[in-house]
Amino acid sequence: MCFRFLCLLLASLLTLSPLLRDQGSTLVSRVDTLMDKMLEKNGTPEALDLRGKAAVSQAALAHQLYQKKFSGPRWEALVKKGAKKLSLMFQVPLTVILGPLVNEVHQQLNPWISQVTRVYKGKEHVEVDFIVGNIPIKDGVGKEVVTQISSSLKSDKTFYTDSSGRDYIKRIRDYRSDWKLEVTQPVAGNYYPINHGIYLQDSQKEFSVMVDRAIGGSSIVDGQVELMLHRIDSSYSLPPDHVALLTLQELDDGNVLLRLAHLYEVLIN
Repeated sequence: MCFRFLCLLLASLLTLSPLLRDQGSTLVSRVDTLMDKMLEKNGTPEALDLRGKAAVSQAALAHQLYQKKFSGPRWEALVKKGAKKLSLMFQVPLTVILGPLVNEVHQQLNPWISQVTRVYKGKEHVEVDFIVGNIPIKDGVGKEVVTQISSSLKSDKTFYTDSSGRDYIKRIRDYRSDWKLEVTQPVAGNYYPINHGIYLQDSQKEFSVMVDRAIGGSSIVDGQVELMLHRIDSSYSLPPDHVALLTLQELDDGNVLLRLAHLYEVLIN
């Protein structure tokens, strides 16, 4: 396995949520300690140079509607209906499958979210397969399911997304070059369509995610990539039509099954 991606796989195994601010230092220290041991075992100059720098975490989060920090009458109305944000607060059991060509880690995050992390022998990327659905809708509450991948990159509010699958465009969080932006939607206002991929970089490293279909994504926090995997928003979908955005939902019986495959890659300059 290429040492560049040990940090990604390790973090997926640990299932650490980057949103647990009160436990953040403990969790990162745990990743750093284990990661450093693996890098030292690798022994190459490049691997040894990464000691203390290779903390990367990945967590799948279920967002119910919009965060409390959103402002405006729409959010206030949603709060009255019980809108709130949920995140994983526990380590998820996993199954590790080792093979001659590929190693896999299977995780069942909850009854309707699972993921498989794959590392192919001789390949310089990590593949993550998501299965999302059926999203529970009997409570009448809209839900947004995102994945967040946090790294130690110092991205300085900057990230890059493709332009309809062609060239990549520089994005700066909470900024528009054509006008003075008044930030009222700090998450949604920084989301962009992604058809091919999104990447972050600093002076030493680059982290990129390639997607298998058009989705929304952003970098809400420096060093972090966020991708919208699935969404059922009560403002659009619940009720009466139960039409989910960014889904492969079967409308007749209300069942939802969405499968995504993303490729993750870290480059060391």
